[in-house]
This record gives sequence, structure tokens and C-alpha cells, in this order.
Amino acid sequence: MNLENQPPSKRGFAKKWSKVKQKEGMQKSAPFIDLGYQVAGAFIVFVLGGYFLDKYFNTRPTLMMIGVALAILSMCVAIWNALRQSDRK
Repeated sequence: MNLENQPPSKRGFAKKWSKVKQKEGMQKSAPFIDLGYQVAGAFIVFVLGGYFLDKYFNTRPTLMMIGVALAILSMCVAIWNALRQSDRK
């Protein structure tokens, strides 16, 4: 939208309208902003936890595979919760 050609009253309206749309967009995307950190954190905690527990108990791939399964489950739960929160708004 070219604001230079608009009268001053419409310029203010366009700016206000764009801020309203921007705020709505941020509110709708809020559940997904945090999702990357949740997915990365779950993967790091569960997989590395399984790896180090495998080293400690000398049960090589068993606990790490359990950690991978828990990480995938945790990621699915995080995505499910984010989708549910976005549907509510």
C-alpha cells in the first residue's frame, strides 16, 4: 500500500491497521516460537542421558535407544500441545 498518495487521515489508519495485524500474527504464532527449543532440549536431554547411562551401566545401545524413543515421544507431545494452544486462539 502506497501511503504517500493517501490523505493524512488514511495514513494513520493504515499504520494502525498494520500494527493490529502484526499483533494478531504474533499472538497466533506464540505457541510455535518456543517449539524449537522444546524439541532440541528434549532431544539433548533424553538422547545424551541415555548415552551417558549406557556408558555408566555398560549396556551400549539399549538406554540410548530408550532415550531416542522418549525424545520422539516428548517432541510429539510438545507439537500436539502447541497445535492445541493455537486452535484455542
